[in-house]
Amino acid sequence: MNRVLGVFGFALLIRIVYIGIFVTPEHLVAEDQLLYISMARSIPDSGLDALTPERVFGYPLYLSVVMFLFGHGLYGVLGVQAVVDSLSCVLAGRLAEAVLGRGFLIAGLLSALNLNMVILSGMVLTDSLFLCLFTLFLLYLIRFLHDLRMGDFLGCLLFLVAATAVRSASYYLIPCVMLALACWSGLAGIATRRIALQLMVGVAIFGAILGPQHVRNWQRYEAFSLVSQGGTHLLGWVVPAVYQYSGRGSYKEGQDLANARLQQAMAADGLLVLNENPFAASRYLAEIARQTLRDLGWVSVIKAWSVGAAINFVAPSSAFAPAVRDMEHPSYYSTPGDGVVEKIWNYFTDSRGALYLSLLVIGTLTSLVFFFAFLVGWWVVFCESMASGAAKAKLGSVVFLGVIIAYFVGVTGPIIGGKYRLPMEPIMTIFVVGASYRFTRRGLSKDPIIATNASERT
Repeated sequence: MNRVLGVFGFALLIRIVYIGIFVTPEHLVAEDQLLYISMARSIPDSGLDALTPERVFGYPLYLSVVMFLFGHGLYGVLGVQAVVDSLSCVLAGRLAEAVLGRGFLIAGLLSALNLNMVILSGMVLTDSLFLCLFTLFLLYLIRFLHDLRMGDFLGCLLFLVAATAVRSASYYLIPCVMLALACWSGLAGIATRRIALQLMVGVAIFGAILGPQHVRNWQRYEAFSLVSQGGTHLLGWVVPAVYQYSGRGSYKEGQDLANARLQQAMAADGLLVLNENPFAASRYLAEIARQTLRDLGWVSVIKAWSVGAAINFVAPSSAFAPAVRDMEHPSYYSTPGDGVVEKIWNYFTDSRGALYLSLLVIGTLTSLVFFFAFLVGWWVVFCESMASGAAKAKLGSVVFLGVIIAYFVGVTGPIIGGKYRLPMEPIMTIFVVGASYRFTRRGLSKDPIIATNASERT
């Protein structure tokens, strides 16, 4: 209990200090924050009609409840969010303990100091709440892999679907997890009737939480999709990024290509404006985007996805901090350059401020070290699990967590930003802790006194 309170208190102190010093009211209207605040404040009068079809309902509803309890002042919201994010640090410690058998304190403290988490806890965005729910999902997932208890399966699916109600990025992970856990249960010798019950429970949880939004979208828009932002995302963000990171030209030229393809399609179809139905418009934009990506070629798409993933893993979290973004600096997306190397070089050379450049360099190097420690740790824990025939659950945990990281790399694609790394942070922290234990043991084994004591015990 003392460890839990220590990690929680330390994490909360860091987040409160950060919010108190670096976050101003002007910082709370950038990005999508104003949209979420507006929806949350409208819910008491308009109900769920206040929601836009581009977003899931979870975060606006959560904000509305927080504002009802603590007032409409945004610092109250950030205070609650700091508590939620501090809880995520405790859960990250528990997660490391569940996978490695130890490491609560190291994982908890690493999460408490995680700049990505600290910065996003000071913004009115979905990320902190999503991360807390998603880490709970991971914790119950690992527990189910070890003990195969129905209660853990229930918690696993409940928190995954709840996380999806906050941020739709994990939507397609739901059926993947349900099927994967059904296969895991079958390999463990669980009866077919029990596996069928698990699948029914998973479907029931999905229907209870996300079903109403699906039904609402069908009644209003004759669409069964969860949100209507897919087409805008693909054509407005993915196509320009693929064009750039595949080495074909600048991001601006990619935007021009996407706009030209849209104008050509609308002219060919005799359209002056897009369909008023947001889901129909999204499908139209998505089809244009898919055709454009096919024309760019799969090699370009794979290259762009790989480059985007690499950048996201090492992107400095400090670059997303409002206080840092207030410093004079060029826009990364507007920086010209054919390919990622030229673009990054131009971005750094165009950044004149010494402090801003220093923060970028230090942040990038820190993220790079963390990423390589994660890779080493994953491989170390994987090999240890393979070597131990009795550690099938641990091996399964390592594989499952690796697949979840691959999922988020796949759905994020070439879209750049430290925030897109956030769902992977608890998993990466586990294996960083695993690497630290491995190399600590190796270092201790070279100490003559410790080595002598170890041999005497043997």
